[in-house]
Amino acid sequence: MDPGHTIPALLEKHARDRPSDTFLVFEDDAGSVVARTYEETLERTRRTAATLRARGVRAGDRVHVHLSNQPGFLDCWFGAATLGAVIVPTNPLLTAAELGYVVSHARCRLSVTERDLYAVVESVRNKESIVVDDELDAGEGLGQSSLPRPLDVAAVLYTSGTTSRPKGVLVTHANYVHA
Repeated sequence: MDPGHTIPALLEKHARDRPSDTFLVFEDDAGSVVARTYEETLERTRRTAATLRARGVRAGDRVHVHLSNQPGFLDCWFGAATLGAVIVPTNPLLTAAELGYVVSHARCRLSVTERDLYAVVESVRNKESIVVDDELDAGEGLGQSSLPRPLDVAAVLYTSGTTSRPKGVLVTHANYVHA
């Protein structure tokens, strides 16, 4: 399989081939608009990866991402993917009990959340394992990193658990690149 079939390889290719093209336009509920180019997205990805690495995240570790719809979610996803880490995204509407089950079952090393959701995450995690999303941009530089392979897991997505406990579904880099 082509080693370029990973999230970071695809982002780097687009940032190299068309750095000033728009990658993202996001409008929040208040009407504020954020626009980012491929080059800006790659730079944010690298800084986020550096911050996650500084917090002890390594290839294969699971990073719980508990954020509302916002550009910071992509920073976490791509930053974790760059390290070969695996995101475990959760719905901000989960109860503490539901959230606690997923975080524990997935054996997450670290949680990333936003200030408005901090209390529920703190109720199931200790403070040392929580990063607020606006702290992710503090990374100084990534340095040497080993890129993930296409069949490495990029995310664990949990089912809704309507008939029993939620199940974790493994999604590879190749799955995402193909989609």
